[in-house]
Amino acid sequence: MELAPASADAWAQRGVLRAALGRAREALPDLERALALAPDHVEALANRGLARALLGDAARGRADLERALALRPGEAALWVYLALALRDAGAPRAEVIAACDRALALAPERADALGLRGQARLASDPAGAVADLFAALERTPPGPTQEAVRRSLERARALAAGRQ
Repeated sequence: MELAPASADAWAQRGVLRAALGRAREALPDLERALALAPDHVEALANRGLARALLGDAARGRADLERALALRPGEAALWVYLALALRDAGAPRAEVIAACDRALALAPERADALGLRGQARLASDPAGAVADLFAALERTPPGPTQEAVRRSLERARALAAGRQ
């Protein structure tokens, strides 16, 4: 990076952009550089955690996200990121639900946290999953994500109906 080689924010931003484009492996060196310059850079920690989790390094990804949360526990998005990493790592559903609960306690309107919690509740609490997914659907703009939430909601309704 030629413009600001000593800027942790610049390196972190480039890493975030690469990760957002689905290039997690390419994002890691940028995020590492940001963290070498500023070890407590929350965005770099969180995005390195997500990238690591996506690339199969669940333990280190979780550690990064937990460190980011220790620095900024009141940020709902970080709890959602932790829930995503836990889900993708195959963690117990109770851990995913707990992370979503923390996010929703901070920001009750977060559709992503409601959707994740609803998916995690499918097997053990279909009625709760229906409530979460319905609320997520109401808050999700039209598009592919809304369609995915709608499909999850239909599945939850079928499971809930089967338990009655």
